[in-house]
Amino acid sequence: MLQLRITNIEINISADEDTSAILTKNYSGLFHSSACVDQINYVTSYQAETRCFGITRDGNEIGNYDNPADFLYFFEKDLTLELQKLRPELFFLHSAALKLNDKTILIIGHSGAGKSTTTWALTHHGFEYFSDELSPIDIKNMHVTGYPHAICVKQDPPPPYLLPKATLATNRTRHIPAECLAGGIAVGTARITHIFFVHYKPEQQNVSIQPISPALASAKIYANALNQLCHEKSGLPAATRIALACDSYTLEFNNVERACHEIRQLIETD
Repeated sequence: MLQLRITNIEINISADEDTSAILTKNYSGLFHSSACVDQINYVTSYQAETRCFGITRDGNEIGNYDNPADFLYFFEKDLTLELQKLRPELFFLHSAALKLNDKTILIIGHSGAGKSTTTWALTHHGFEYFSDELSPIDIKNMHVTGYPHAICVKQDPPPPYLLPKATLATNRTRHIPAECLAGGIAVGTARITHIFFVHYKPEQQNVSIQPISPALASAKIYANALNQLCHEKSGLPAATRIALACDSYTLEFNNVERACHEIRQLIETD
């Protein structure tokens, strides 16, 4: 039995040997043994005869998948939706989150923009890891809760950020276990101070970090939220509150190492 804890919700997974090995690499940063009031129960298995991975939640079949990438993707998709149902008061963002001393940053970007690669790189520059995919935010105090699953990148990162040997490689993705992160895993919650909207641009000559207004930031935050409709006035006030509570920037780059140095320098002098 694998036991995870996310936003004070316990996830119990009865997994066979094959699926346990995959889930352990992906969720090792979330293992927890203490019982919580709210629970989600999964059964996962691999059927050698059909070469399919199966997922069942609370007795309901979620689906069957013919490769590890789809198995992980749909398991996480279902889990994310269930967490939103149980914690509707939190504002769930599709975002990475990291912490450096008393500063906590969000990294937001569309698929292929370099969000997860930047997150992986920042863990080599002293940043503690909260999440690379999901950032649940308490609107009352602007604290983000960690979701430290394995960092998922679609391509091998450039030097000096090479993948560790423990990386779980699928046909489409690379999953870097949380215990492999040099910066470690952030504990508890932390107040958000900065947001970076990232965009990898191969033609970009230099790193460009530009401040943006709270109005533009709130629109970008809203566009990357997952459960806006759970909140007052469809989540617009919540997105605006987050934007007003943080300093927000666009980040365009073609060299992730230089981008990391620029991010760290900015937040340390801010």
